Amino acid sequence: RVLLFGNYLWARTIINSRLVTFHDESLEEEKRSQSLLPLPFVPRHSPYHRIEHCNEGETFQMKVQYPLKEGEEVMESCGVYQTHGQMLQFGFMERRGENAFDVVPIQMKFPTDDGDGEQEETTPEMAIQMQILEREKLEREHFLNESGVVTDQLMRIMGVLSMEEEELKANLLKGRVEMRAETKKAARNTLYSLLSGMKDEIPEKTADDVEDEDEDEDDEGGEKNEPDDLKKMVNEYREIERRIIGKTMEKLMETGDIELEMTSQADEQEEQEDQQQQKQEEE
Repeated sequence: RVLLFGNYLWARTIINSRLVTFHDESLEEEKRSQSLLPLPFVPRHSPYHRIEHCNEGETFQMKVQYPLKEGEEVMESCGVYQTHGQMLQFGFMERRGENAFDVVPIQMKFPTDDGDGEQEETTPEMAIQMQILEREKLEREHFLNESGVVTDQLMRIMGVLSMEEEELKANLLKGRVEMRAETKKAARNTLYSLLSGMKDEIPEKTADDVEDEDEDEDDEGGEKNEPDDLKKMVNEYREIERRIIGKTMEKLMETGDIELEMTSQADEQEEQEDQQQQKQEEE
């Protein structure tokens, strides 16, 4: 039988969502036993409620580590995870918009980073940019969240990458990053274009996806197909990514600095004709 990627993901979540390590302090870490137990993961997830898993001899115990009233539902934290982490590690995701830890990572490319395996030639301008970025201890990886607010660090990076050589030299001497008004505008526009590209790369739901979801709703009580359920969760997470990126783009638009490229109907028609001609030539 061929092992499809969806089957692999389903199998991984089944293991991760039921694997318990028996923490016997008398044993070395590599000798501590692990078992697949469904019961410890019956309580619903809550990031703010903790249950301690422990064992005494051959007995597995669960001890609530927070005040619990009689008749109150027992909740357990699976840890602080983004939605995709919950999906991969435990096979579930919170309702859309309920996970306060959801973020979209954005990886910045610095001037001297390799491109397509080829080392770019370092210009004097790039060298100054790298000096400022290293001095400011600005990281390549950043995160967008539900607020849509761009962090100061990310804006400083965009600003440094948008500066002309004269402004770069001035900032190098100042010992801190100060952006001119036109540089701030250029930085916001560059970031907006970057986010727009990220959003376009997220696959949209297909007609088959919508049809599958409709069939799931109509067939309540029937046997579930776990790989299909996982596919549905992936589609939902993609919607979360699109929403967070879209919210950030909206916040950038509110500054009034974003210049959207407007294309006329004639331009669009000409582009379509060029694409058709290119396709015919390839055939």
